[in-house]
Amino acid sequence: MGGLSARQAAERFDVGTATAIVWVRRFREGGELVARRQGKPRGLRLDPHADYLLGLLEQTPDLTLAELAATLERERGVRVSLATVWTFLDRHAMTFKKVPVSSPR
Repeated sequence: MGGLSARQAAERFDVGTATAIVWVRRFREGGELVARRQGKPRGLRLDPHADYLLGLLEQTPDLTLAELAATLERERGVRVSLATVWTFLDRHAMTFKKVPVSSPR
């Protein structure tokens, strides 16, 4: 870093001190120069339950997101948000819109 300490470099490049220290350590230990991917790994919390959930939908295709989440919590002890269930279904190309019952005219 051109003679700068990690703390000085952090200040100069406007990053956190802890971040700069980690970057310097990674470089010194293994020559790592590329930024690592941010965020959680791409796997979902529901991936281990894929067969179970897809089986439920095969048996009862009109389950709502709320019903799926409630069944998952009751039967498997896994508590997830409706958004997590939706994302799981979206990744398995199983999204669908409920068609409301129309009132007769």
